[in-house]
Amino acid sequence: MGDDHWEISNLIAHYAELLNLGRIEEVGDLFRHGKITSVGNPTPREGRDDVVAMYRESVLFPAKPPDTLIFTTNLQIEVDGDQATGKAYFLALHQTEHGIAPVIAGRYHDEFRRIDGTWWFHHRHMIPDLTGDLSTHLTRPLDELTEEGRGSA
Repeated sequence: MGDDHWEISNLIAHYAELLNLGRIEEVGDLFRHGKITSVGNPTPREGRDDVVAMYRESVLFPAKPPDTLIFTTNLQIEVDGDQATGKAYFLALHQTEHGIAPVIAGRYHDEFRRIDGTWWFHHRHMIPDLTGDLSTHLTRPLDELTEEGRGSA
């Protein structure tokens, strides 16, 4: 695997790490040149401030993170010059009063761009496939968030 693959893999892992730690402004920084969409979400959230707002509006962040851990697996990355595509699976586990529970699992379909030697998210499309009890993870039910075109997985 070449350096580009490692750099993109690290970008994907860094996204999950920042979300796990509730460092939303830094998550937004990863999308300064990009956007996020999801199944059922017709309106892209574009750029740093819009991505930060999306997470602030849709995800419950605890006073002491992490209470949710996101795992990203099965990476498939294809690089073509300064552009790349990727696919991966994600799983979010959440700490509840009864223990650890899976709350959502699905897929990411990503596009990346290298700008001035650095890889950035260009487009992350989230596809939630399986959901558990999201009541302690999201501000509203997932179907309400995606119908408004404002939510995230």
